[in-house]
This record gives sequence, C-alpha cells and structure tokens, in this order.
Amino acid sequence: MKFLVFAGTTEGRMVVEYLLSGNAEVTACVATEYGSDMLFEHENLKINIGRLDLEAMKPLIREHDLVVDATHPYAEIVTSNIKEACDEVKTKYIRIKRSSLRFENVIEVENTEKAVELLKSTVGNVLVTTGSKELHKYIEVPNYKERLFPRVLPTVAVMEKCSELGFEGKNLICMQGPFSFEMNCAMLKQFNISYMVTKDTGTAGGFEEKVKAAKENGVKIILIKRPIEAVDEEESFDMESLKTYLSESYGIV
Repeated sequence: MKFLVFAGTTEGRMVVEYLLSGNAEVTACVATEYGSDMLFEHENLKINIGRLDLEAMKPLIREHDLVVDATHPYAEIVTSNIKEACDEVKTKYIRIKRSSLRFENVIEVENTEKAVELLKSTVGNVLVTTGSKELHKYIEVPNYKERLFPRVLPTVAVMEKCSELGFEGKNLICMQGPFSFEMNCAMLKQFNISYMVTKDTGTAGGFEEKVKAAKENGVKIILIKRPIEAVDEEESFDMESLKTYLSESYGIV
C-alpha cells in the first residue's frame, strides 16, 4: 500500500511518522524546503517539494492508495484541489482536521482584508501572527512600518519578502512556533502590543497559548475565522481516529 500525505503542519509530520512506523510506503508533499526539513530521512519516505496545482496533483495521487490531507486549516484552496483531484482519479481521500477552540471577547472577522480595515481605525502596536503569505495586505494600515510587528518563519525567502514590504529591524520577528504562553507574554510586553491578529490554528498551532497571553496582558484579539471546508464528515479524522482507521482499513499498527 502506498500513502500520500499532504503535510507541512505538525499533524502532517505526525501522520508521516506514524505511517513509517507501520512500515508503510509514504510520499510526503510539502510546499517548501523548510517544510521538508521538519521530516526525517527514511528508506520508505519520498518527499515532494513544491506547490502543486490541481492538474499537477492528479498523476501523483493516481500512484497512491490513500491520500491524507494534513494541510493547514486555512489552506482552503489547496484542500479543495486535493479533494477534487482525488475524486477525479478515484483515490480515497481523508482530511485531518484540527478541533476549533472557542473564546469569549474575541473580535471575529471574515478574512485578512476585514482585519486590515479594522486596524485602520485603531491606535497602538499590533502583533500579526498570521504568517507571511498575506502580509502585503497589511501595508494599507497607516504607519504600518512602526505599528505592525509580524511574526513569521525564519527563512531567507520570508525575510526577504518582509523586507521588500518594509518590515524589518525590531518590527520583524522571525521565529519558529508554536509558542508557549510565557513566550507570547514576553513578546506582547516587549513590543507594547495593543492588538493581536491571529487565526484559529487549534491546539497544534499554539492558538490557546496566544489567546491566553493576550487576555493576561489586556491585548485585544482580532480573529480571522476559519474558512468552511466542503469535506464530508466521514472523510474527517483527528489523530486518534485516524490511527484506528488506518489499523482497521490498512493494517497499519
């Protein structure tokens, strides 16, 4: 049996490691070299590096017996393409979903554009913890070079992108998460943060620690809501139910 895992997340790494521990043949798809560095070398593991569109996914998916979508909960376009490709080539698809955490007194917005519009009417420093992909949209915020503190992955490509947008020096925080409650508190105090922009990345993404730290320090939370995925309930698994499924359906123990 051959398994294809769209990884790049903590869950993706865990799925790959679990399958390999059961002597399965695994191909892991990651978007960047940085994502591949999170995986370890194994004789039964192939790593496919690079972003794939719908058409590029089909031949790869066709070579495997099961596709595990462990991409980020906000990567709705990628998830949609993976599912559509699986449907077209008739390969079994399952989705690893992070449980959503609910907190009171959080300002919810639909997307990054709405977060930017909201920030335009505020004052005070902002910790942006939503990554670098849509960081270019934040340059519309008045005095963004002074007010905004993006927290992004510590790669050369990301740092260069941020620098081109005008984010650099003390306003650019390049670190690998997830972060502890104490680390979040230290950053909020260090940079005198008034607002934090975040996404509901679940327990694996350190969302709970971010929210608790914000509340502890009187920081207002702007939450970009999760997109709605068109994935059937029987295709959705958490890590524990996935292990049971793999054991019962594929003999992976």
